[in-house]
Amino acid sequence: MVQNRRILERARFNLELANTNLAEGREKRKQNVASDADIFAAELHQQRAEYTAINAEDAFILSSEILARLSGTDTLREDQVPLDYPAPEIRSDAGKLASMLAHFLAQEIPSNTELELALEQMKISQNDLHAQRMALRPKLNLVAGLTQDEQAYDANIANKYEVQSLFVGVHMSWTIFDGFASKGRIKSSLEKMRVAEINYETKKSEILSNAQSYGRQFKSLALAIVITDRELDSAQNQLKYLQERRDQGEASDAQVNVAQLSLHDSTTSALNNRANYWNKLGEFLSLIDSDPILNRIR
Repeated sequence: MVQNRRILERARFNLELANTNLAEGREKRKQNVASDADIFAAELHQQRAEYTAINAEDAFILSSEILARLSGTDTLREDQVPLDYPAPEIRSDAGKLASMLAHFLAQEIPSNTELELALEQMKISQNDLHAQRMALRPKLNLVAGLTQDEQAYDANIANKYEVQSLFVGVHMSWTIFDGFASKGRIKSSLEKMRVAEINYETKKSEILSNAQSYGRQFKSLALAIVITDRELDSAQNQLKYLQERRDQGEASDAQVNVAQLSLHDSTTSALNNRANYWNKLGEFLSLIDSDPILNRIR
């Protein structure tokens, strides 16, 4: 939402400049100072700026509606969405993330929801194989029970006697041959168990590899944030410098407008890198089962 609003602001500012440039070009054409080719280029630039602004506004509205559906809240207006958000504390995060990654990699069974499901599936297949192997073995059952009834021994049915019976027994069964059906079930269960074991080991290797990959990506993402934040500071200083020079009559409005567009672009780049960092951080925390939101729910 923040990025979409920033892009929308940039598109509207660029459209405003394009409209001003086109109006000035047409006035110059009336004075025979500009050519038809100059007007054509200005009109084309204005149409492209208008097209970009329309798409940017549509993207903002769409993202606002999606957020409203996901959160169950009202659709946000433009003035309710900030134009910026702070940069992450990449220096303080670096040590914490390295410690969390080292702890995760050191676990015999890494804490991960998908891996836990794969492990449970493997245990189920192992238990199924054990049950199939026990199918043809002798089965011994002990039976015990107590029954209670009433009986009459003469014509007067009102004279009844309570009779209790206690019984204990042993039941033994042994299926000697079932036409090799058990052998087929054992083979099938063994294959399922092997598949489950392979899936578990593959999932474990994949998760560990992804965790190490996130550790490497955080370094490049942190460097990207440093670079774009420096570019943002430079663009802000350049705009301030040109505005001061314009006030002194040493710079034109066109130079200030170009600097303003450059600031929009630098801000968008900085926000993109910050968003990439936050997204990767969320994916990493979910991978190692350390999502703070889920921990609160639990």
